[in-house]
Amino acid sequence: MADFAFQWDDGNFISPFVAASEGDMEIFAGWLVARFLTTLTASAPKTAAKRLEMRLTDLGCGDATAILSLAQYVRKGWRELATTVEGSSQSFLHLLVTGVELDDALLVKAEDNAAAFATCIASPTSSPVSVETHFVNADIRFADLDVYFPRHVAIRSSTASVRAAAPPLTSPPYVLYMYLLPDALEVLLEKLLEVLRRGWIVASNRWPIPGLDHLLKERAGHVHVYYQ
Repeated sequence: MADFAFQWDDGNFISPFVAASEGDMEIFAGWLVARFLTTLTASAPKTAAKRLEMRLTDLGCGDATAILSLAQYVRKGWRELATTVEGSSQSFLHLLVTGVELDDALLVKAEDNAAAFATCIASPTSSPVSVETHFVNADIRFADLDVYFPRHVAIRSSTASVRAAAPPLTSPPYVLYMYLLPDALEVLLEKLLEVLRRGWIVASNRWPIPGLDHLLKERAGHVHVYYQ
C-alpha cells in the first residue's frame, strides 16, 4: 500500500486504476504467442482454413490502454506466425477483447481509445486476425460468470512442476488479465478460482494472487500467470 499516495478503498471501487506499461504488455503478449499460439499453429492440420477465437478480458480495464496494447501485440505475433510457421496462414484468429470497469468516466475513455485503435489497425487488405472490443460496467464479485467467462476446455490439467511447459491446446486460450492491488486480489480469490476452473488463464500484473501459489505456472516479465 505504501506504493500509492491515495485512498483506493472507498466502498465502491476495490482498487484504483493504474495503467500498465506497454513493455509489460509486449512481454506478456510475446509469452502467450510463444507458449500457446505457436504450438497451436505448428500442430494444426494443414487442411481447410478455420476460424479461431481468443478471449482477452481485463478486470479493472480503466481507459483500456493495457488490454488494447495486449491485443495489438498478440495480433502482431499472430501475423508474424502466418509468415513463419508452415500452415498457420490457413487459420484466422478473432480476438474478442472485453474490458470490465466500475468507473463510467473511464469506460467512456475506453470506448474512445478502442475506436482509435480500430482505425489504427484497419487494413484495406486481408488480414489473418481481427479484433472485436466490448466494455461493460460490472462488479465481478456479483457477476454471472457464464456471461463474462464462458467455459474453455482446451487447457488440460497438468500434474507437472510449477515451471513446466504449457499443456497442449486445441484452441487459443481465454485470458483474464488484471492489475489490481493485493487486497483486491484477496477479495476476488473465490471468483478467480471459479474462473480458473472454467479453463481460463488468469494473469496478475506486478502482484501474485494470495492463496494461488500452487497454480502459479510462469512469470512473463512482471505478470504472474496462473492456470489449472
